[in-house]
Amino acid sequence: MKKSTKKSIYLWGGSLLALVLIVWGLTSLGGGHNSGTFEAEQLDLTSSAAFEQVKGAESAAVTIVEYSDFQCPFCAQAAPIVDQVLSDYPEDVRVIYRHFPLRQIHAQAQLASEAAEAAGKQGKFWEMHDVLFANQSQWSGNLSARGIFETYAEALGLDVDQFKIDLQDRALSEKVDNDYQSGVAAGVQGTPTFFVNGERLQTPNYAGFVSAIDAEIERINEVAEATIEAGGDDADPDTVGSEPVTEEDEE
Repeated sequence: MKKSTKKSIYLWGGSLLALVLIVWGLTSLGGGHNSGTFEAEQLDLTSSAAFEQVKGAESAAVTIVEYSDFQCPFCAQAAPIVDQVLSDYPEDVRVIYRHFPLRQIHAQAQLASEAAEAAGKQGKFWEMHDVLFANQSQWSGNLSARGIFETYAEALGLDVDQFKIDLQDRALSEKVDNDYQSGVAAGVQGTPTFFVNGERLQTPNYAGFVSAIDAEIERINEVAEATIEAGGDDADPDTVGSEPVTEEDEE
């Protein structure tokens, strides 16, 4: 074999080895997020009216945490399903909406989230939430999305000048980023992703919600009955299970 040929083989082999090491290193730095070894953190289901966007009964035993992207078509399809669930379980379910904008593929998602939060500062987060999803095709991919959001604010009866000011408030982008990071910590990889009392919903259609909610309500009632039988007469069934399910609960 010629020396030049051997040299080419060595160079090619060295380059291949370097590439493998680089890929391995990037995967390792990713924390196993896509490796199947990632363990999601337990979701914090506590809420503050000043921080979380909450809809439904305040004393609800079942909390659905939704990670969503206003520019995601699947999220738009899920919105009426969530509304139906809230309608069917008016006393038992509440929803916490958390932003998870997929910025790399949805250029207007971040701004849309901030627009919803800006509307929220005037008490109309959920109204803007509904308008954004209902008119997604109008502003999605539109470079003039900001102006469109301002027309939505006007249609909702908001103080448009204040809306414009709030839309520039860095605190809103930080709120969206905090939501996003909490989703990353919980293992969210796409939208929409739902958690029912801290457990990921595997089938996010209406039947899947009903099955998960009914099972959780049944579990809560069983825990309450067991507590009463054990002598805890003051147990309140509405508060049992308001925290995420733990391994001890399942045992």
